[in-house]
Amino acid sequence: MISMLVRIEGYCNNNDLSHYIFYQKYLSLLDRVKTEFPNLLPLLSNIKPCYWNDPHLFSYQYWVMSKEGRLPRCQETDFLYSKKRTAPFCRTKQQWRWLKKQSSQFVKVWIFHHTELEYLIQHGISEPMPVCLKICILTKANILDQIDISKEHFYQALRLFIRYAIFYWKNNGFKALRVYLKDISDTFYDIGDYLASGVGQHRGLPPTWEQLINRSLQWHRQLLEEQQRRQNEAHQQQLAKSWNGYLSFYKIESVEFTALTTGQALYEEGQRMQHCIFTYTDACADGVYLAFSVKYLEQLNTKMKPYYSTLGLFWHKQKKKWQIEQHRGACNQSVSEYLEHISKQFCEVLNDIEK
Repeated sequence: MISMLVRIEGYCNNNDLSHYIFYQKYLSLLDRVKTEFPNLLPLLSNIKPCYWNDPHLFSYQYWVMSKEGRLPRCQETDFLYSKKRTAPFCRTKQQWRWLKKQSSQFVKVWIFHHTELEYLIQHGISEPMPVCLKICILTKANILDQIDISKEHFYQALRLFIRYAIFYWKNNGFKALRVYLKDISDTFYDIGDYLASGVGQHRGLPPTWEQLINRSLQWHRQLLEEQQRRQNEAHQQQLAKSWNGYLSFYKIESVEFTALTTGQALYEEGQRMQHCIFTYTDACADGVYLAFSVKYLEQLNTKMKPYYSTLGLFWHKQKKKWQIEQHRGACNQSVSEYLEHISKQFCEVLNDIEK
């Protein structure tokens, strides 16, 4: 009974007594299925028990789409446990015949993913494959199939992968293969990006999987270098921008305002104060934003301690004047009420100059 339950539902429910009691009632039917189709036992987890005694339960009419495109009987709502679930099915009799020869472990995965079997039927490699490799192809080959390449190139890439995986398995063992396949999705995505690119489609596929991976890595490396170069050029262009600051320096009481009139100055201010003032470079260059580095000499006992902040003002189009957008200390901390008051006075000075 334990063996039967594990074959049908795996290990997730083998500690639940109700499942043992439930399957015990159908033990004779389960024995028949176990004898005739032991690897198809996991399919019973989807099917209502009233159908388990059907002698045609695993026939084509239940699991294979007709040539006219009619869905098989496994798609009938009454056939399943829940109306919200849909059973997997095969597109062709060839796929169903192939599935009936696979292990119950593979069938369990097929049920869960509802994936078509064409990837495993049409890859064109006759060598035997371990179950973990078949499951990998079943669940992850669609990553390559979804990219914009021809079916010929897709199956060619799939064959390269299978040959390499079989070679890896024979030379390193089953456990090593499982570890390799665990993170293969990232490799598939990278290769998919490469093959979908103009470079990948123009060059075609190399003769081995290792060479394909190397080409993909080289292409991604060049792409990153190009992106970095463009980012560096854009960054340098931002640093070189300059604009009118109206007042290069102004002091109210013990508070000093120094205009930041270049991209370089904004960048250095942002680095020193750990905030995002550099992102306002374009707005400053367009004349709709002004930034000032603020220094406040605060009296502490007998010493004067400098406190730094950054003031940002925006041009209000309707009111035709400068208004405070933000005044922040290091790491965007709020400033004191005194500094807020002084910065308002400074803003009035700027508006008087504008008039």
